[in-house]
Amino acid sequence: MRALRGNASIARAVKTNELKSQYQTMRQKCSSAIEDYVRRKEDHIINSDNLGLFYRHVNRKLVSKTGIGVLKDSSGSYVYRDDMKAELLNNYFTSFFTSEDNNLPYTSRRRMT
Repeated sequence: MRALRGNASIARAVKTNELKSQYQTMRQKCSSAIEDYVRRKEDHIINSDNLGLFYRHVNRKLVSKTGIGVLKDSSGSYVYRDDMKAELLNNYFTSFFTSEDNNLPYTSRRRMT
């Protein structure tokens, strides 16, 4: 599903309505095929009468992975809390950017081939 969302930029890049329509049709077919596959897989697990298979499936659905692990701040202390991690990462990444002055650099137009 993530790949389908990422390919939305393809639909925006396509200029003709016919190609956009073809893209949307194929995207819908892919989404339906994925949903059908998941449904068939879950039906198979339910109908298999295999309790271990059922619990493995349920446990995989319940597991939540953490996105960002423990970080170290500038003083060497470990940061565990999500809000503190966000603050630390925000400070780090904003140190690379300049403030906005509304002056855009001149760039020449590229030709699409």
